[in-house]
Amino acid sequence: MTDSKNIHDIMVKLKESDGWKYLTETIIKEDILKAALDMAENKPMTPDEFNFRRGSMHAANSFSSIPDKIISQYQDQVNWDESLEAAKEKGEG
Repeated sequence: MTDSKNIHDIMVKLKESDGWKYLTETIIKEDILKAALDMAENKPMTPDEFNFRRGSMHAANSFSSIPDKIISQYQDQVNWDESLEAAKEKGEG
């Protein structure tokens, strides 16, 4: 198994795991919602504080898509490796 295939498979397992689903569907979504509700309150907030909270929500949302990004990144390499292996088996390489 190539390193690319191994990393790809690890990320697929992570994405499908109960722990990752709980983390992204419960913890992160609750944190994003809490930050959004805090911003929606009419309490005084400096522009820096507002931008920090907005950035926190963006970072949390981006974090939850890490496995998808890595899977996508390695999928092309896995496909390429598999096509080279198939060509070798047919005697084309």
